[in-house]
Amino acid sequence: MRCADGAEGWPSAAPYDAIIATCAVRTVPRPWLDQTATGGRLVIPWDTAWCNYGTLVATQQADGTAEGPLAPYGSFMLMRSQQVDVELHRDVLRPGQTPERSTTRLSPWTVAGADLNAQVYVGLCVPGAWHSWDTEADGAGVRTRLWLADDAATSWAAVDYDGRQMSTFAVSQYGPRKLWDEVVRAHERYVAADRPALGRLRLRIVPEGRSTRHEIRLAAR
Repeated sequence: MRCADGAEGWPSAAPYDAIIATCAVRTVPRPWLDQTATGGRLVIPWDTAWCNYGTLVATQQADGTAEGPLAPYGSFMLMRSQQVDVELHRDVLRPGQTPERSTTRLSPWTVAGADLNAQVYVGLCVPGAWHSWDTEADGAGVRTRLWLADDAATSWAAVDYDGRQMSTFAVSQYGPRKLWDEVVRAHERYVAADRPALGRLRLRIVPEGRSTRHEIRLAAR
């Protein structure tokens, strides 16, 4: 047993046949990849800014990458070094911002509702984007807004349900990233891939400098 920063692994005893994390990550720490033996397993709860759900079970390859499926469940607290302290009303929304306005046919509940497979896919395709719901009742009914923002606190979007009809929704977007447009494109890819369940989603973890990146792959049915 060792008391240290778990993101650095334990290099003096490497390589390992298995590394099992009890916190979630959005990016696999490079030391974990480097310290796993070829054929060894990395079992890691997975997180995106959009959705905290799923566990990566990846096998280390001879070329230094790791690849494996996302299994359902496994929601854990995000690794401390990867946490971002950004709040919508404190850090993102500012006086004088003039958003671009449009409409969308994609329901906000489709990408931020009960379909966790869709949420995971969107989270993987739209990195650093998160959402929150805002519901308000008035004399005309219940108005609901889906807020989107990014971890850099530079971009936001809002998708509004007017409480009456569900065919179109008003969209406001501000900042260098058009977050709702990114979400719409991610959902289109999700539908084109025949709405893959988590078991069909595979991640390939690739070393890159001092960190890693992940690539999305689909397993055959």
